[in-house]
Amino acid sequence: GGVEDSMTKRLRQHTHAWQHMPHESSEQIARGVLRANIDIAIELAGLTDTLGVCTLAHQPAPVAVTAIGYPNTCGTARIHARVVDSATDPGDADCDAMESLFCLDPCFLCYSPPIEASAVPTRDSSRPITFGSFNAAHKLNREIVQVWAGVLEAVPTSTLLLKASGLQESNALEDASRRLAAWGLPMHRVRVVPATRSRAEHLAMYGHVDIALDTFPYHGTTTTCEALYMGTPVITLAGDRHVSRVGVSLLRAVGLTEFIATSPQDYVRIAADLAAERPRVATLHASLRDRLLASALCDERAYGERFAAMLRSLWLRQCEKSATSAG
Repeated sequence: GGVEDSMTKRLRQHTHAWQHMPHESSEQIARGVLRANIDIAIELAGLTDTLGVCTLAHQPAPVAVTAIGYPNTCGTARIHARVVDSATDPGDADCDAMESLFCLDPCFLCYSPPIEASAVPTRDSSRPITFGSFNAAHKLNREIVQVWAGVLEAVPTSTLLLKASGLQESNALEDASRRLAAWGLPMHRVRVVPATRSRAEHLAMYGHVDIALDTFPYHGTTTTCEALYMGTPVITLAGDRHVSRVGVSLLRAVGLTEFIATSPQDYVRIAADLAAERPRVATLHASLRDRLLASALCDERAYGERFAAMLRSLWLRQCEKSATSAG
């Protein structure tokens, strides 16, 4: 794409050469990669934005890798490796992938806290518990809404705050509210709000949430990390594939495995039990940011070393294949 933003500027500072190609086709970009004599090409969007996948399908580099941005196979064996970890893709998960899976334990992700974040907000422990989810609206579905209704039923005085991108217009808010009500959510205990104007305002909204509820089967990623950074514990439901196990990976990395549910009933139980322990909730609010920062999830140096070792391993594997073919 043609977007240049703060992240683009940040990445540009750490490169030896930078080429901005906002209007070229995948074939044109592939020719540019080939001319640059690149050994390993990495794309970060998967099928969310197919330009990178289509570029790698032209085989512009000896080794092609997909990482971080898409929670499933890209569907082409011309991408040699997809970065995962043993929590997101345990056992024989690679049987469903066209790429070889490379486990980057303890977590396939690394999180850098946002500079826009304020101090961890102080919550009023005398008010009823507020559950919340700030995940994108397209992740909502009948099953998760019914589970959230079960959470509210199990904690009778609680409320639910939902904030999502895609709800900027009043008719979108009204449509979402009607859909949630039809799926069984008691809307008199639910507040649905649109995306905030700035990231700082978005993060500050966590001051209104005591316990975050992850979506499923499509887990949150950045949303979960942001919640933890703002001192908000997150409850997730472990599924049977990468997209449903990202929350498992994140919570394991921070040492919060007690908030990983194994069934919808377990999800409701964990939420209700935690809500009943107000002192524990308050302790989590005060300690989660430091716990996150001290975890493997925020250890940038160690993650960089693991990622570099992975690339080296993939390159050596390719060299061995080339040598075998030549022999």
